[in-house]
Amino acid sequence: MKKIKVTKRVSQKVPWYEKPPLLFGAIAAVLLVSGVIMGHLNSRTGRTGGGGGADSLAIPDDDELGDRTTSVLGIEEALPAARSGACLPPIRTDTRREAATARRHLREARGLDAWAGSGPLETGFAFLPAEAWLEEGDVARSSALREEFRPWVDFEIHHDAGGNTYVLGFVPLDVAGGLGALGPDVPLTEAPPVERIPKWQFWRKAPPPDRAAMYHGTEIRLYPDLSVEATCLVAMPLSRIQPLRVTEVRSGVDRPIHTIEVALR
Repeated sequence: MKKIKVTKRVSQKVPWYEKPPLLFGAIAAVLLVSGVIMGHLNSRTGRTGGGGGADSLAIPDDDELGDRTTSVLGIEEALPAARSGACLPPIRTDTRREAATARRHLREARGLDAWAGSGPLETGFAFLPAEAWLEEGDVARSSALREEFRPWVDFEIHHDAGGNTYVLGFVPLDVAGGLGALGPDVPLTEAPPVERIPKWQFWRKAPPPDRAAMYHGTEIRLYPDLSVEATCLVAMPLSRIQPLRVTEVRSGVDRPIHTIEVALR
């Protein structure tokens, strides 16, 4: 019998990283994932403002806001003549004493006296819990009006000789700049359409909303007293705001602060 000779050809396996299509594909995938992660981290840094936790609001500096704070008055600046139904400029405060002084300036601008303690609020000022303001329409005749101020829950209510009612609240500096820039009549327009990012561009993040841009329906949060998050006092006519909800905020104090979110109208 003839012996059959068998030959075996051994081919050496080439590693994947020596194959150009696989190598370049892996590099592209790594670069893509790294870009998405960096973009996400950068967007989070821009929203948090470099200070505080997720629940804290960053207070922008004057340089960051530019000319939008020129309509916010300092505690020593004189208020313009008050017109019934119109807004007075926001007042920036840095201490509890300045906050009390700003309240007094707003009362004097409209010639208001303290509430008598019974009956409706007539050309004067009183205090009202946030929940009562949300539940009752005519706050000047609310049975929950108070003579004494509880800074964690009560909002100051003004009622002038022209029959208009106002609520006092503290807002962040950028929000105060946006409100003050509108002027005493607070003319509001409809918000521009929001840019919709295509789903395939998953690495892009929507820019954070500009809190100083005020439109019809813009929601802002009012604090009952001076807070780290809100340092500017505003007096808003009730006819121009719609109360939406009461929320509790804990800012390192014994009692949670009752804030109220309103929509401009």
